[in-house]
Amino acid sequence: MSLQNQPDTWWHWLYTNAPAAWLSAFLAVVSLLVVLRTKKKPRRIVIREISRSSLIRIWPGVREKIQVTFGGSQIRTLAQVDLEIFNEGSEFIESPEFTLTLPKETTILDSHTSPDDARTERRIEHNRVSIRLPHLNPFQEHRQIVAVSLLVDGRTWPLRIAGGGQGWSVRHCPLPSLKQRYWRDSLELIILFLVTVFGYSYLRWAQAKFGVGNWEISWRVLYLGLPALVPILTIIALRVWKTKRESRRRGAGWVDT
Repeated sequence: MSLQNQPDTWWHWLYTNAPAAWLSAFLAVVSLLVVLRTKKKPRRIVIREISRSSLIRIWPGVREKIQVTFGGSQIRTLAQVDLEIFNEGSEFIESPEFTLTLPKETTILDSHTSPDDARTERRIEHNRVSIRLPHLNPFQEHRQIVAVSLLVDGRTWPLRIAGGGQGWSVRHCPLPSLKQRYWRDSLELIILFLVTVFGYSYLRWAQAKFGVGNWEISWRVLYLGLPALVPILTIIALRVWKTKRESRRRGAGWVDT
């Protein structure tokens, strides 16, 4: 008798206020995302570190036996720093200029920027490089990114950034440390585990509540499973997107031709 009442309970639930509440919550979230996206943002340039690499990462006893030269001069530790620059604000920034400074014992050998049509001006002074752009469009509308690569002799960290002008500022996004990456990855695993446990518990509850069979394939199964599937699929999609973004080369470095 209870099995026959399960479909009636399901259809009765569809005619209650619950579906309307779900739809209202969904529309509220979408409206909030639209408002946040279209909200006027401060004029701010983001300088994000993409990678640090060293061409001589071996123990000192062997490194002293290797001679590396650049432009005819001998160097000890050849390394490279790659960054990307973009305007996270919602307004155009004209003639931004800022300075990148590495430790005093580090020498900046050369610099490279892309794309070429950015017409970037660079001035190197030992461990410091000043960068000036003719303009920088809002990334949200124009997707403009200027990639910068520094070839150095010495340590690539810490990197200090200074700059700013009338109505705009600079925000530095350094690479996370090993400890920060460990806690970040651990937190992501914990969140994925908790969401999976919640999804499994919810599906078991919904199966018992609405009399869903173990192998039933129907629209109501999809409808009932959305609260459990959407968070898991969202986490997986964000992880894939993040991995793809980190592995994508933006053409900041030197390329042999």
